[in-house]
Parts: sequence; C-alpha cells; structure tokens
Amino acid sequence: MDFLNSILRDWKGSGQIEDRLESPKWRRQFLDAWQFFGVEDPPGPNTMASLIQLRCLLQRMVETLDAREPQSPGDISELNRFLALRQPIPCLVAEEQHYRLQMQPTQRDWYWVMTEIALSFARILLDDYTRVKMCANPDCRWVFYDESRNRTRRWCERRYCGNLMKVRRFRARQAVPSVKT
Repeated sequence: MDFLNSILRDWKGSGQIEDRLESPKWRRQFLDAWQFFGVEDPPGPNTMASLIQLRCLLQRMVETLDAREPQSPGDISELNRFLALRQPIPCLVAEEQHYRLQMQPTQRDWYWVMTEIALSFARILLDDYTRVKMCANPDCRWVFYDESRNRTRRWCERRYCGNLMKVRRFRARQAVPSVKT
C-alpha cells in the first residue's frame, strides 16, 4: 500500500499532485521501512520508468477490484512479468536448535524491490482481495485495506476524507433551493 500511495493527491480538491517516488528521502524511508537493505539509490531512468509502470499497473488493478470487476488477462500477464524480474534462491539458515529455509534475492536492487511489491500484491489477491479499496473521495483515491468487520469502509481516513465528503454533501443539499408548498 505504501508503494501504491507514493503518489499524493490533495484530498481537499486543489488538484495538486506530489510523486513521492521522485523524492530521495521518501525512497530511502520506503526501502528502510520494508527492509530492502542493500538497494542502491537513486534508480536509473529505465528502472524509475519500470517503478512507475508497476505503480500504474497496481493502481489500475485496485480500481478494477474496487469496481468488483474481474482483472484483465493483460494486467495479470503484466503482473506476472514483474513477479519474474528476480527469482529468489533458497538458503539454509541455522537458528539455535533448528534450521530453516530462507528465500534470498539473487541481487539486491530495485528489480528485487519490484518483484517483492508484485508478490505482496499477488498475496493480497489470493488472501482477500475484497478488502482492497480506493478512497471514495474522488480527489484522494488513496488505496487502503478495509479491516472493518462488515467491509463497508469507504474512506481512507474518516476524519479527513470522510468528514470532507459529508460536508460537501451537506453543502450541496443546502445550495438546492427548497420548494415550499
């Protein structure tokens, strides 16, 4: 979700857009937060284009999920291409009294990051894709995971977008002249 929400729209409706993917500080925080250690920053121009392409693909797929429509075969095929960018290799790891297999990337680069992001999204599709939604505020469109019990959450944040949309509906009703009989 952090990667999908790396493009910020002004949820209040000014139309301003900030692409945090272009910010070295945001990229470093993202890599550190998700433990993508060893990835060199900044990505090259082709790699940046691939990152933007992945983000556009995932946003398009979330919009499809939000509309409760089936994913297009082309989008699934494109997601599979991102899944195949870096194949991990199994490594045996010794831990105190036991062993475990851990999947390690063949290279720690932005293509590994893209593969992991695509894999995370694929796991969401397998798990419970009905909980992945876009904020109903048309100026926001933030992607969120609906953890509400009845899965009816509509806003990324109730106190921001939810309140804003309620105020807009109220003002729209007040602007309509009432007809007295």
